[in-house]
Order: sequence, then structure tokens, then C-alpha cells
Amino acid sequence: MIIKKKEKESIAIARKFLQEEKLIIIPTDTVYGFSGLMGSSAEQTLYKIKKREMDKKLIYLIASPQQSFEYIDTDFYTAEELKYLTSFWPAPLTIIFKARNRESDQDNTIALRCPQDTWLISLIASVGHPIFSTSANISGQPTITHITELDASLTCNVPVIVDGGMLKGLSSTILNASKRPFVVVRQGTFSIE
Repeated sequence: MIIKKKEKESIAIARKFLQEEKLIIIPTDTVYGFSGLMGSSAEQTLYKIKKREMDKKLIYLIASPQQSFEYIDTDFYTAEELKYLTSFWPAPLTIIFKARNRESDQDNTIALRCPQDTWLISLIASVGHPIFSTSANISGQPTITHITELDASLTCNVPVIVDGGMLKGLSSTILNASKRPFVVVRQGTFSIE
């Protein structure tokens, strides 16, 4: 099913499939992405469909900068660092933080982004839980800026695609703040010193 982002029921429909732990395709503030609930079975589905390496972590989208404190190791950062890092959001900026309670994870990090798009923030807030996001393509292929570019072998595996029209097409900037000094590891649409 394809639904237009501007349709009144688009958030409710996307939320329904997310809560059922389904993998969906939505427009983000950068490119079209596969999304699902953080920690749900949709994550495993994604790795298979996208042919993504299992050790390649996902980015989690949050509804507000304050929501990040539930998932990051706040003891690792000074109050000034946390204020500085979260002050950039909402923006197309992904920040890799030292994670809270992820002892089984050897590198103990989590990548978070608070997007700029109000529709997307409303969707995340309505679900009440972060959602993962990764470009809606096969790993290594170009990012998708319009639903007409989606690979048919990928779309047959998702129950809903939200059509947001043409997107900017630049991926988010990624800042690694899980160790000092903090460093930009991918320059995207957002500039940071």
C-alpha cells in the first residue's frame, strides 16, 4: 500500500504497522528509509532484505532531544557536553553516543537522531518509542530520494510506503561522540565544527 504523507491518516497507518513490528518505508528529513520499532523483529527483517552486514548498527530516530537521555550513558558526559550535543537537534545530524545498559554490545554505542521533519517527529511521538532508520536501498546502492526509485524486490517486503514526494537526497551528518575527541565521521547535509 502507498499512502501520501500529506493524507490525514498517514501517521495512524504508519503507526499501526510499526506497532505490529512490521518494516515500513517512510520519508525522513534526508532520504527515504526503512523504519521499524527499536528492538523489534523488524530489525532482523531489515538486515535480511537490505543484505546489510549484521554488525552494522542502525540509527534510531527520537521525537525530542530529551528522549536521548533514556538511552545514553549520561555519566560519560559532562552536563556542558550533553547540552552542547543535544542543542543541535532537531537537525539531520546523527550522534553516536556511549550507550546505557548495553553490556552485551562490545562497542557499547548507540546512534541517535532527532529529525527536523514535523510529520516524522509526530509519528515517533505517537508510537512513544524510537524507530530505526536506514536508507531504503540495498546496502552499497545509491540512496532513494523518490518512491519511483525504490527497488521492486524491496517494496514487496513492506506493507506500507509513505510517499513524501521528492526529498533532498543528502544523508545525515554523523558525529561520533562515544569517545573523545568527538569527530565527524560522515559529512552530510548538516555542518558541524
